[in-house]
Amino acid sequence: MKGLTSLISILIAEIVIIGCSSSLRLQKVDKGTSGRHYPRQAVHHFTQGVLYDLQGDYKSALLAYQEASLYDTSSATIYGAMAEDYIRLGKIESGMLLLEKAIKKDPSNVDYHALLATVYTRMGLLAMAAQEYEKIRKITPFDIEIRYKLATLYLLTGQEEKAVAEFRTIYKLEGYNPEVLVKIGKLYLQNKKYDQAVQTFQELVQQAPDSEDGYIGLGETYQAMGDTAKAVEVYQQGLTVNPNFHILRHNLSEIYSSRKDWKAAIDLYKQALQHDSTEISFQLRMGDLFYQKGDTTKALEIFQETAKKHPNDWRAFYSLGRIHFSLKQDEKALENFRSVIEKNPQISDAWLLVGIIYLRQDSLKAAETQFRKGVEQFPDDWRMNFYLGVVLNRTEKYQEAITYLQRVVQAEPQNVDAILSLANAHMNLKHYDDAISLCELVLNDDPNNLQAILTLAAVYDSKKEYDQSEKLYQKALKLDPENPVALNNYSYSLAVQGIRLPEAMEMVLRALETDSTNGAYWDTLGWIYYKMGDYQKALQHVQKSIEKREASWEVLDHLGDIYLKLGQPQKARDYWERALQKDPTNEEIRKKLGKGES
Repeated sequence: MKGLTSLISILIAEIVIIGCSSSLRLQKVDKGTSGRHYPRQAVHHFTQGVLYDLQGDYKSALLAYQEASLYDTSSATIYGAMAEDYIRLGKIESGMLLLEKAIKKDPSNVDYHALLATVYTRMGLLAMAAQEYEKIRKITPFDIEIRYKLATLYLLTGQEEKAVAEFRTIYKLEGYNPEVLVKIGKLYLQNKKYDQAVQTFQELVQQAPDSEDGYIGLGETYQAMGDTAKAVEVYQQGLTVNPNFHILRHNLSEIYSSRKDWKAAIDLYKQALQHDSTEISFQLRMGDLFYQKGDTTKALEIFQETAKKHPNDWRAFYSLGRIHFSLKQDEKALENFRSVIEKNPQISDAWLLVGIIYLRQDSLKAAETQFRKGVEQFPDDWRMNFYLGVVLNRTEKYQEAITYLQRVVQAEPQNVDAILSLANAHMNLKHYDDAISLCELVLNDDPNNLQAILTLAAVYDSKKEYDQSEKLYQKALKLDPENPVALNNYSYSLAVQGIRLPEAMEMVLRALETDSTNGAYWDTLGWIYYKMGDYQKALQHVQKSIEKREASWEVLDHLGDIYLKLGQPQKARDYWERALQKDPTNEEIRKKLGKGES
């Protein structure tokens, strides 16, 4: 109901403006009293008030009108002018009292009712505003603008039947304007009065067969009723009348796509291209249909051809980037997304996907740079803030990560990934209470959320509350026995405690079977060997961890410990120094450097 929503937005704006368009200050004669005599002093002060109003000096104008009212207490015009200036000065209650006095003295004055309706609308008292427009309708029954405003207020107050009746009257008054029938039909459709909607759109098709709106409305009504066969019939009929009815073609192709009738959907756009081979939207849609069908090769061919024909249009390049991204052909995807950004810097998804590619390549510096640019370009896009927070977590810039992740949680309070990433940042800064609260916030809504369970377990590990973390790891593995993160983290927890090392070894090997590219899993395996006293194997596996990803302070600390056991104290100190650079407040590493021993 996009059109109806837009209509309501426009009309409600017009309702608020009406008070300005019918300025009371220029009325110098009360309606119906043109034969009576006006006191000279009243006319003088009123004229002064009008001049002040024209200059925008509403306080002085109000004083002048008040002076005028001393000499003429029966003039509705004076009360109306005072009311308008009180309202302009923000003294709404005083303005409304004076408006009511003006209306009592001149009940048929449309401007007074209109201004009162405007005030009610601004206050959100829409039903009372509608009552004022109903009074105006009685006074000026042929005023179409007023009827539009009244119909809009009926819509906003849930009085759909009254709104339809009003639109029906407008339809007749406007000489059977087809656009009004569109509004009536959409109203019926929105309120699921399908029979009335069908009748209205059929009437529209008969009255304006060259208009796409009737066919669109009729087809969408049949679709809402679940009668896609009828909808197809209507769309086909409309395309026979005019092959340039593009919305009909799109709607029909969507039905064919939902049926997996790819040939019929694609043929629609082949036929369209026969009429106009230069129309880029037809080419793009056909490429999308081949991609949905699963024919990636043909889709790429179409988008590449389209990009050559339309080198300044970003859309084909975006489609190419999207396909290459899904195929994990990162360099080709990057090339196309960069072209999109160059041609249209406002396409936020292109900025986002470039950063995500860097992230999945583990190019954290490039990802951070990209997401920083993205946040600068789109500061209110929660996705940019989220991914920047994720990268900052990965690069151990936890305090800064919190800034961006908090923005996301404020904008998207139900975003579990953001909440748990924020919890992770707090955990690494040893803000344990904050981290626990955030995890529990998620678990209160979803007690079996695996990510929340594992994050909370990691918090308790950091606090060395191993009884608590043990329960959580067991729960996680009960929910998903082969989850590699759960297996690795539980394994590492046991290794740190130096207990049940064979069990820990078995779990981390299962994790590595699932994902041998994860550096953290190799570090866990190395640390188990360290705890078992096999320092050479420990070194081998922890070094493999560094090959897989950038070393964290913890991995560097492990290497320092291993080299010390291997009798290389200088190398041990070098790695501890590097670890301390990444985590300057780590007291355990400071002690090692101070004592020179494990």
